[in-house]
Amino acid sequence: MKRLFAFLITFFVMTSFLIADFPWMTYSIGFRTVTVQDYKKHLKETGEEIPIFPPRTGNAVLAGGVQKGSRADIAGLENNDLIRIINGKLLRTPDEADGILKSVTYKDKLELGVIRRGRDQWERLAITIEALSEEEHIERSIVGSNPVKYKDHWYSTRRHRESPENYGSGDINLNIAVVDDKPEFLYLCIGRLDSEDLFTRKYTVKTDENTYELIDLPPNEVKDINSRIDALLIAEQAKVKDIIDHIKAGKPLLEDQVRLLEKAWIGSARTEEYRKSQGGLTKLVGFKNGERSDTKRYENERYWETYDKEVSKSQEKMILDIATSKTVTIRYSGTKYYHELEIPSEVRSRMELVMKSFKNSGGKLFD
Repeated sequence: MKRLFAFLITFFVMTSFLIADFPWMTYSIGFRTVTVQDYKKHLKETGEEIPIFPPRTGNAVLAGGVQKGSRADIAGLENNDLIRIINGKLLRTPDEADGILKSVTYKDKLELGVIRRGRDQWERLAITIEALSEEEHIERSIVGSNPVKYKDHWYSTRRHRESPENYGSGDINLNIAVVDDKPEFLYLCIGRLDSEDLFTRKYTVKTDENTYELIDLPPNEVKDINSRIDALLIAEQAKVKDIIDHIKAGKPLLEDQVRLLEKAWIGSARTEEYRKSQGGLTKLVGFKNGERSDTKRYENERYWETYDKEVSKSQEKMILDIATSKTVTIRYSGTKYYHELEIPSEVRSRMELVMKSFKNSGGKLFD
């Protein structure tokens, strides 16, 4: 018994610390899996001790990444559970679980036979993941997210639970701004990390049958903002030198120095000036491309550029077209060149659910 308990502890520790390195398969049900076979293979390749598994689990899969509030979580599935039976059928091959789970939708009920570590023994459990109505599916897909400031007002936000809270390069997400728990407006978020072309002039979205243009700041507004930044640099030369000295010395910026940076570049996190003043900050702190400032807006010789705008009534067709097309690309057209990315199908499906949640909650779009 002591030997078995020791192996259980070893299994728990190894799973907890190595779990992120395994070849996971992710599913819409709210969890992911790795086969016992791949789990053991990974441990062998990394020189780690392979724990003893219960009998008849060679074709089982190990559950992980159980999302809080998901169907799997509500049903009682836990990270590190061994799934050996699905819908009454014992798994006969390592790949069988993936073949079943990847076809499961929110409309499907799922019966799992799992083995879980107890204090000194393996426990066999039956877990039922119930089917959902479309309305329940939409409601559970949306979660609260970081507050945002848009047009000088702060809003609570909601996003799809699988969408990132913060920008990633090439990300395109649809979020909901909320006031007093009621949807105020939808806003489209596009993130881009670029090394050469600092100002994107236009985003072009191409679906199966249509092309849409998302215009950013017109050139005359960009010119006006840059002129104001240049004027600030001239007027605040002494303070600029202090900021440069602080950053080079690795010291945190003082409150008045942060305010100066906000004037020149950051401003309101959801305003046009924020996106179009990045060149001004480069001049302000005296950095070459790629040197990082305390503002964390530079990464490996590349600049962050973002598009955050309220979705209008006339753009509703575009959002639905993006969600239902087989292939969708987005092109960033800048002052020097363009870059094109394909929007993954899972991202487009999330956008559709966010739109439905917005409307189901009484949200309305306006031009």
